[in-house]
Amino acid sequence: MRLSIEGYKSINTKQGINISGLSVIAGKNSSGKSSFMQPFLILKQTFESNTDSNALIINGENTDLTKKDQLLCKQTKSNKFSIYIEYDDGNKTKKTSQVVFEYDEKKGFISTSSRFTSKKQDITLSLDMSQFEIDNLVSELEKNDSTFSRIYRNFAKDKLKLINRIDNNELFLTLRIEPKKQQNKKENQFNLGVVFEFNPSGFLKRFAENIIHISGIRQSPVREYKLTKYNKNYQGLFDKYTATIIYNWSTEDEKKLNKLQTLIEDLELATNITTRKIDEAYIAIEISRFMQSPKTDTVNISDVGLGLSQVLPILVALIEAKENNIIYIEQPEIHLHPKAQFKLAKIFCNFVKNGKKIIVETHSSIFIRGLQIAVANNELRGDLFSLNWFHQNEEGNSIITEASLDEMGAFDDWPSDFDDIYLDVEGQYLDAVEKKMARG
Repeated sequence: MRLSIEGYKSINTKQGINISGLSVIAGKNSSGKSSFMQPFLILKQTFESNTDSNALIINGENTDLTKKDQLLCKQTKSNKFSIYIEYDDGNKTKKTSQVVFEYDEKKGFISTSSRFTSKKQDITLSLDMSQFEIDNLVSELEKNDSTFSRIYRNFAKDKLKLINRIDNNELFLTLRIEPKKQQNKKENQFNLGVVFEFNPSGFLKRFAENIIHISGIRQSPVREYKLTKYNKNYQGLFDKYTATIIYNWSTEDEKKLNKLQTLIEDLELATNITTRKIDEAYIAIEISRFMQSPKTDTVNISDVGLGLSQVLPILVALIEAKENNIIYIEQPEIHLHPKAQFKLAKIFCNFVKNGKKIIVETHSSIFIRGLQIAVANNELRGDLFSLNWFHQNEEGNSIITEASLDEMGAFDDWPSDFDDIYLDVEGQYLDAVEKKMARG
């Protein structure tokens, strides 16, 4: 699977990343890292809003944008951007879906074009298509799409007059084929409904809905957490569900709770984690007071360091995520000791080996080095991990350099500036020590 963006913020030309297991997004501040995933998060919060609007919702839990200029590329001064997703249908047939969103003064950002391509098909829907173009498209579908042809011919046998049209009542454009309104003998009108509906962006919709989003700004620990209902899509930000999921594990899935305890012990953050129901609305998370303390010796999570509360949503998401979920984690290293950052990399590798798909935005070279070591130790195949290095060219456009690991854990195209700061600081330290020793 491959995700690409074009014309969004500093991402002027089409840039993309591969999603095969663990995809790492890294680079300097303001290089376009966070911008890349934003369009997919906007789609997620729009689909979850359950509104009748056909426009993107740019301000919500996952993104807090407020103006069109905060989305559009300043270099081109265009009023539109594109989202792409390339995927395999399971039969090793590559398919690509592209959606163009354009700004409308009255409605906001709406879809004006959708394109679907595969080995056998190249279908484009747009708002400005003439009826002649739409009818030609239907004719092509009748020739090349067996499912469409079968349904279409069945209705043709009934001698129904059909209307072909592009529908934009929902977020993505759809080709709809409907019978004209008929009249019975009593002259009461009726409509048989949609005969055929083709949405070239269906896979993109499912992808966005299945994103589990863990923001870099996560909830601070509190003494009481509200019991929160959730569904398989984990609407909005994931961290608000963490306490409830752990509580549910304690009553319904002890295996997952034991797995969580193993992970936090591996990170040397605690040896025990439990939840306590306060009333019908609130629960508390309790943690072992110190490493190796008895199970009964616990304190509220608010009384321990921030590191555990910040990594807890990540660990819970890794355990809870289903095969179709994409876990997007911003800065997993926040408030973690370097040793824990290193160990977290190995935890990620273990989940990727078991089929989880993770996108990580990180500034931690220790975390990335941990991934390299895992590959060198044959704990993770190199083709399941890629580094996507973001930088800006002289015009201010974001460019992505993709690097994969070989069997030794080395990058085939390592960004030259990644370790420059570390090496420079290390050199300054050694120079300072040498000068001090020379002075006696």
